[in-house]
Amino acid sequence: MSPTSILRLAARQCARPPRFHAPKHLIAAPARPLSHSAIRAYPRKDSQDKDSIDTEATEYSKSGSDDAAARQEKAAFDPSTTDPQQEKEIAGAGNEESGNPLEVSPANPEVSKQRGQQEGGAESSPGKERQSGGGSPNKASKP
Repeated sequence: MSPTSILRLAARQCARPPRFHAPKHLIAAPARPLSHSAIRAYPRKDSQDKDSIDTEATEYSKSGSDDAAARQEKAAFDPSTTDPQQEKEIAGAGNEESGNPLEVSPANPEVSKQRGQQEGGAESSPGKERQSGGGSPNKASKP
C-alpha cells in the first residue's frame, strides 16, 4: 500500500463517526403490546358526569328492574292495594311495549311456585346409590 493511500484511508476513518457494534444479546427487541384491542378511555357511556347520577341498572333481565317497578307509583306505594296479583295487573297496565316489571316476581305464582324434587339441582347416575369419595385412608400403625 502506498503512503498516500494510507493517508487517504486514515482521513476517511477520522471523518466518519465511530460505529458501535453491540453484541446481539444486548440489543433490545422492539416492545410489543400484550393485546391489540383498543384501550377504552371511559368505563361506560355517560358515567363521567360528576353532577348527575344515573341510578338505572345496566344489567339485562327478563322483567323490569327495581327502578321500573318503583316508577309504577300506584302499584308500588298505594297502601290500599296489597294483593300481589292486583299489584301485578296495575303495574302491567300501559306497559305493553316495555313489559310488566312484576312479571318475574313473587306476584306471579307460576314463576314463584315451589319446584319439584327433580327440577334443577345436581343429579346422580341411576343405580348408583353410594357417594364417591370415602374420606382419608387409615394411618399405618406401628408394630
